[in-house]
Amino acid sequence: MSWIFKTESVVMPALLDTLTAPLVGVGGTGGAGWVQGFLPLLNRAGQSVPPMLYADSLRDRPVKKWSVWATTLGMALPFALLAVLLWTLRERFAGTAAVAGFLALYGLFFAATGLNQLGFSTLQAKLIPPARRGRLIAAGGVLGSFAAVTVAYGFLAGWRAEGPASFAAPFAATAAGMLLSSALVLFVREAPDEPAGNRGSRRFSVRGQARDAAAVLRSDGNFRRIAAVASLFVTAQLVFPHYIVLARESHGAGSLPLILFVAAQNVGAGLFSVAVGWVADRRGNRLAVRGCLIGLAALPPLALVLARQEDPRLLAALFFLLGLTPVAFKAVTNWTLELTEPENHPRYVSTLKLCMAAPFLLAVPVGALVDVAGHGPAFLGVSALVAAGCGLTWLAPEPRSFFTEPSPKRS
Repeated sequence: MSWIFKTESVVMPALLDTLTAPLVGVGGTGGAGWVQGFLPLLNRAGQSVPPMLYADSLRDRPVKKWSVWATTLGMALPFALLAVLLWTLRERFAGTAAVAGFLALYGLFFAATGLNQLGFSTLQAKLIPPARRGRLIAAGGVLGSFAAVTVAYGFLAGWRAEGPASFAAPFAATAAGMLLSSALVLFVREAPDEPAGNRGSRRFSVRGQARDAAAVLRSDGNFRRIAAVASLFVTAQLVFPHYIVLARESHGAGSLPLILFVAAQNVGAGLFSVAVGWVADRRGNRLAVRGCLIGLAALPPLALVLARQEDPRLLAALFFLLGLTPVAFKAVTNWTLELTEPENHPRYVSTLKLCMAAPFLLAVPVGALVDVAGHGPAFLGVSALVAAGCGLTWLAPEPRSFFTEPSPKRS
């Protein structure tokens, strides 16, 4: 629920745009696109490298919920600090130092998020059978999204992004929500695992972890196909920060109903969670992911069309479809979990995250392309890549059939 106050497609790029616009002399609408490119880069780097280093250590821990608890606390701290800085410094939170500090805290948050998602995915796989994980996506999406929208409208009705201090309240709400979430983890009932082997110094060896990830890629052809789909899917995020910047350039920063966009995205996530969860449980995660990618491939061209309309409220349709993104991430992860035995889940998930990180090396160049050539070329290029990932789902496996085959053969 707390995620609604810091959405990656609305709130975070709006703050960065506010901080960078004076530096590039554009009067508050459209900060440097190449700086916006650091948002998806830091996002994916944090969710990829730390989980790779931590996967073996998590596997060897008999109780996984303590990792989820600690990393949820770690997610709250950067936003608590950022809220304090924005509130106390106000307009003095400006300049290159403010941009660098914001990006550093953003990177720390996603390092904690990557570890948290690894722990949560492993804990979920331990406690919930594969054919019921879609129900978790649906329940979490509906309850979380609609509760978040209710709280956001009650807390931020009429909110406008007008200066750095205006972001202090939503970030404080983010930190408070994650602190509450960490407390709820304490009530999870989890039986300890049997003791596992200890890999000693290899646990935090970059070379050793990279070698393990490469071994997964070499040995499992089914995983390679899913990883290829996932790597193309995440290119959709390369342009996420640029949607709100495009809207601010087209309509002006003060005229945008940001809370409407945030609410539309979360309502979309809730409704899509029901549909995707239902499909995943009954037809498998491959079909669920395919449906998500069809919608995500349509987003960039849709943004270019809606930005030209006179009424900025029409952009709510764009952010509604953006609600597919978190649902697609969960479906891709669940798809991967069905490939292998539970003891291998941390390694498979961390390797998937690493494969999904590679496209984000293009995030800053994509932002620079937006600066030079406008939004059109970058948006349409990303749309083509996501569509290619959708096409690859027809070549990827449906692991759900493994449960009915006595000895699945992997290529």
